[in-house]
Amino acid sequence: MKATQESISDRGQEEPGVVLDDGRVIDGNRRFTALRRIQKSKGIEQYFEAAILDFDITNSVDKKTIKQLELDLQMGKEDRQDYDPIDRIFDVYNTVYVEKIMTPQEYAKSIGKERARGINNDIKEAKLISSYLEFIGAPRDAYYIAKELRLDGPMNEVRRVLDKNKLLDDGEVKSAVFALLSMHYSGTDANEGGDITRLIRKELQSMVSKKDDWVCLTEDNVDTIYDAFQDTPVSDASQISQILNSSEGIKAASNDFMRSSRRLGKMNEYRGELQKVVETVSACVESLESIDTATLESLTVEQSKDVAADLEKIGMIVRKDYDVLSQTGNLL
Repeated sequence: MKATQESISDRGQEEPGVVLDDGRVIDGNRRFTALRRIQKSKGIEQYFEAAILDFDITNSVDKKTIKQLELDLQMGKEDRQDYDPIDRIFDVYNTVYVEKIMTPQEYAKSIGKERARGINNDIKEAKLISSYLEFIGAPRDAYYIAKELRLDGPMNEVRRVLDKNKLLDDGEVKSAVFALLSMHYSGTDANEGGDITRLIRKELQSMVSKKDDWVCLTEDNVDTIYDAFQDTPVSDASQISQILNSSEGIKAASNDFMRSSRRLGKMNEYRGELQKVVETVSACVESLESIDTATLESLTVEQSKDVAADLEKIGMIVRKDYDVLSQTGNLL
């Protein structure tokens, strides 16, 4: 936008826009916005040069013609890559699914695609994004939050995995997925959309492959996370982290959710990779051996109780796993 504004300020509006006779801008929104900003900053009246179309937006035939023209104009521009992915996804969703101005095939043809598969995938992704916004307490059409979070990349992975496993209509699985997304957006990777996409790609398939276990292990924590968002609806991306850290109960539920999810992921990861099990057990032994007596004696009362509880859990796990190994006959 800054470059557009500077260009128009220096050389004037070189390319006309397209508007309807009621004032709606069909092509040239960036130029129109730039002119308004120039007028505000310089105090000099600006004029938006445009072709005026005599179409009736309430007429279904004209409405379809207007949409086709809008898409044709976008496809004909060299800078069409600046079209925000979230805007594009919801343009498809609103045009095809909500307003039913065009069919998936017609929309695909208007943007130079031979098949409608990508259009149908965009609609599925838009539905997931709207459902996620609802999960965090935001309006379903709060697209600005989706843009802040750069949800298009991660949610494309979610759509791909859920679609592949026929889980797009499974509310419990989707809620667990949305909780997982929220945890990632509340962490240090919150501003790195690409990293979250990579994490989701890595984690989701293993979680979904054991979906019943995942839902059972995490459903109470997912409910707590969901309730936290409904009690304090998200109005901007930064609030996700604030809400998930707003009380000890919510923090505990969030941590338990991630612990359970990652444990399930590890179980899946180790299946068939026997050497990794050996290396993990060896690393655990080394970690425990590195804790000296003086360090343990220096812990506070609260820390001592926490460590004692975890050591007790470790002891139980060790005894259980040792019994499993004994029963194999491999230790004879």
